[in-house]
Formats: sequence, structure tokens, C-alpha cells
Amino acid sequence: MEDKNAFLFHIYNTEINENEREERNKIKNYSFIKLPSISEPSKNVLYHFNEETNELYLLERNYYNPKIETIRHEKDKINKNNISIFINNYALENAYSYYCYPIDAIFIFISIIYENCSHNKFITLENYLNNILNDNEKTKNEVIKNTLSIFKKNVNRIKDRLKIVCDELHENEMFYYKPNINKVKNFYNFKCIILFNYIIENQIIFPDYAQYMEKEILEKYKSDENRHPFNLIKEEKKQIDKYNQYKKYIDNYLIEFNKQHYKINGDNLRAFIWLVIKGFMCLSLEEKIIPDDINKKLNEIKEDEEEKRKTQNMIFTKNKKHPLQVPRNQPMIDSFFKRKKIK
Repeated sequence: MEDKNAFLFHIYNTEINENEREERNKIKNYSFIKLPSISEPSKNVLYHFNEETNELYLLERNYYNPKIETIRHEKDKINKNNISIFINNYALENAYSYYCYPIDAIFIFISIIYENCSHNKFITLENYLNNILNDNEKTKNEVIKNTLSIFKKNVNRIKDRLKIVCDELHENEMFYYKPNINKVKNFYNFKCIILFNYIIENQIIFPDYAQYMEKEILEKYKSDENRHPFNLIKEEKKQIDKYNQYKKYIDNYLIEFNKQHYKINGDNLRAFIWLVIKGFMCLSLEEKIIPDDINKKLNEIKEDEEEKRKTQNMIFTKNKKHPLQVPRNQPMIDSFFKRKKIK
């Protein structure tokens, strides 16, 4: 079911028993529950909860991140065929299949508590949900029940970790929470730091921050492989220490991948990371957490993309240079958000 990055839900699944020659066709059912959306907690979306592993997955159609969505659509343009899945010799259209992304439950609860960032009283999660949900009474009760169930089952150790992102009060066997901007800001800043380190250490290339180096000018910028930040930093260092070292060298080295070289722009990489992390926070938190210079850069990127889209719709240019494609065989960006299994 699960590969390195995400897994695809199939209505029909062929199960093969190695001890038997014949294939046994088996229908598998997957249950979905309604929980608050991360970006807009007043709305509910579908999640899959795996009771055996106590893990939560977000259905692709309910997940929107500007950068990852753009990448996905670029791949769709490359592959014009809209049928890519075959089950028992029957073609299954992509419209009837969805990816499910492993999601950390803490993002949902952050959005619930911080939907109103100015709230300054300790209240229960149930009260938060009652205040923000806009559904009819029946659906509202269902979403509240599901959300509290995720909390009680301590998915992703949510009971222990919520105090990291907000103020907590435990009284008369009840938990009460209150927003704390400094705590949640530190949480998202640290997410950006470890994603920055993850991209550098795994040499992940995206055109947003990586420039392909032509052979003619490669020698001018080519640096000693030993000066790659990953080779300069020991594994035992803390994430923040590694991040500070990586920042020093990020603009002065090349990444070699698939026999090609790429130069990294540190400022663009930082903006890219915040764009990804932005997809995991509610709208009310964006202006309070995202740095002003990043917000300005993201707005400029958005305006540029809209302008390019208008131009492409109006003009067809022959022999147009293709944009930098994501190199094959490299780690996927969404693998960063998948919780590693403990052996």
C-alpha cells in the first residue's frame, strides 16, 4: 500500500499470495472521517484514519499547497495521457483515484486553536470547535466527535505536543488551551529550518531556487566537492547549528545530480520553504508568522506567475526554452512531511 512518499487509494486491489498460483481479487474498503481543514478550520474535509497504526492521512483533493500543486500539474502537462492506472486489465481514470498524504495531526489542532489568534482565555478543544465550525448541527457534531477522538487516541502524540505550540492548562481531568504566538512561531520557524537542512542534505532540486549551470560557464563556478555544506558538517550537530552553517555556504557551491550541476540561491530557497510550510497553517496565522521579506517575495512570485500565465495564453512562441525540470530519481519534497517509522 505505501511507498516512499505517499500511497494511492484503490477501490479494487489485486492481492497475490506467494504460496498460491492463482490471484485472489479482493475488494478493500477505506473509511474516511470529517475533520477541520488545516487552512480553513471552519470547513471540514476528508481524512483517512488508520486505526492499526494510529496514523492520519489527508486525501489529496483536500490538500492545497501552491508549490506542490504547481509541480503536480507540471507533471500532468508532461504526461498527456489521463489514464495511468490499470487494475485487472481495466483502466482507471485519474479522476477516480487520489493520493493520500501522511499528515501530522498537530497541524489540525494548531489551526483550531489559532483560527482566532486574539483569543486570550483558556477553553477546551470542544469549545474552540463549537466557535469556529460553520456546518449544520448534525455535521458539526460529527466533526467535533471525530476531532476529539483523534485527540483521545493521541495520534502523533498530540496530547504531549500541543503544549509546545500553545499554552496548556490541565484541571479537573480536562485540558484547556490558549494561543501563544511566540510558541507557534518558534514551531513553524523550526519546521523551516529542518526542511532547509533536509533539502540541502538530500540535494533536492527545484527551479524555484536552483539554476542549471551550462557547460560553458560551469568551470567559473565549479567548487571543490569537499566544500559542499553536507561534507563540512557532522551528523551529530543540532538542526539549528547545521542550518547556520549551511546558510554561510549555500550561495557558494554547486550540487551535482545526474551528471548535471545546479547553483542554489539561498534567498529563493528560503522563500520556497516558506511557501511549502504556508500550506500547513491556517490563514489567520500567515500574516503573524511569515517574515515580511518573505511575504513580499511570495507576492512578487505570485504576480510574476500570473503575468506569465496571461502571456502564455495570449502568445504561442516557437522554440521556447523549456523550464528547468525536476531531476529524476531524487527524493520527493513531500517525503519530508512523512513521519519516519521507528524500528
